[in-house]
Amino acid sequence: MWIDFRRVTPQHEVYLESVGRALAVSQHLESTSRYVLIVVEMGRAASGGDADLDALRAISERLRNKLLGHVVDHLGQLGEITYDELEVLDQGREARNYIAHEAASAVSEVPEASAELSDRISRFVTEIQALASADNLVSAWSYEIQEKEPRPSRIWATYATHTRDWIVEPLRETGFAV
Repeated sequence: MWIDFRRVTPQHEVYLESVGRALAVSQHLESTSRYVLIVVEMGRAASGGDADLDALRAISERLRNKLLGHVVDHLGQLGEITYDELEVLDQGREARNYIAHEAASAVSEVPEASAELSDRISRFVTEIQALASADNLVSAWSYEIQEKEPRPSRIWATYATHTRDWIVEPLRETGFAV
């Protein structure tokens, strides 16, 4: 059946505004993770003597459209990251999948009771924390790759919290306890 937009409440619209913000961060996580993997693979190819332009272009073409799950798995297999970092990335991947595939179902499955929306928001907030932590990690790697210096400790220490706060801002401003 079709979505009954007449049943979408202002509270659902605010929630969906936060979901949209989370989708933006999800996209950033995915594209930044892909960038890091491509650079690492190109660096390995170059150090192995396979650094001609065609070989590097082939690496980029092969990896640039990979989904986040494949990218996380590939990064884990390289042996360049710790188990804890892999866990952060995998939890971020799961959060991204929840946000992309389930969080917005509030429109098509408009809950009758506000308690159901509160439960949905509670799960959403849990997922965005994992998303923000994973995005912080790959953003730090991207910074270190591009700037050739250690990540700025001030940004590293606060980015996940700022990201979470930005995502839930519409909910908080409307009176939801998040």
